[in-house]
Amino acid sequence: MQNCDWARIDILGFILLSAMVTGVHSADAQDNRLYAGVSGMLSTQGSVVPGEGSSIPTSGVGGTAMGISGEFGTFLKPALSLAFEASVPARFESVQRSGIPNSQIDERHRDLVFSGLFHIHITPAGPIRLGLVAGPTVIREDTLQRVAYAPFGSVNFGPYGPETSLTRWTVGLTVGADIGVQVSPNVQIVPQIRLHWVERASLESGNDNASAFLGLTSWVIRPAVGVRVSF
Repeated sequence: MQNCDWARIDILGFILLSAMVTGVHSADAQDNRLYAGVSGMLSTQGSVVPGEGSSIPTSGVGGTAMGISGEFGTFLKPALSLAFEASVPARFESVQRSGIPNSQIDERHRDLVFSGLFHIHITPAGPIRLGLVAGPTVIREDTLQRVAYAPFGSVNFGPYGPETSLTRWTVGLTVGADIGVQVSPNVQIVPQIRLHWVERASLESGNDNASAFLGLTSWVIRPAVGVRVSF
């Protein structure tokens, strides 16, 4: 990705964090402790056409799957905490086709996401605890592929060949929000949303990495509901 794009992302991230801090007051004193949580989530992402050419797939890889996420954090100030968060979805299945060779590619993909997130805790309103989050992210793209071939111009594909693994580490940025419902002094039910921006390999940028042919979108959306315990 070009340096100017990274500069714009850094500036937007700084503005977002500054705006959140400016509008925040201290949370409850009882929140000044460690916390951990686990959530069930839904992961969804679209796709883009990887490029143009007979040997390039005519569609990208996208889909939806269930998964789980976990967090462990500590309060730095009454209104500010820092947490490590990991989300692990199941694989979704997607099919690509190319013209030369005439192939059908079955892919089962998932993105493993690991984030360091700053949580800005808004002044609570009754049992409701609103939080805004942002931070850097590391992503492991993980794809299992099988390829079947057919004669030129035919749709009668043969059996799939052996499954191969395609993986790639990349970086990104996460933003989101939590709505914690306090059900006891130490326990919250937490609906949440995470938006992950991912730096993908792209044929347009001259990247010849095999991942560039997947046509993965840069945005991954993950709503979730979980339980958070403070201690």
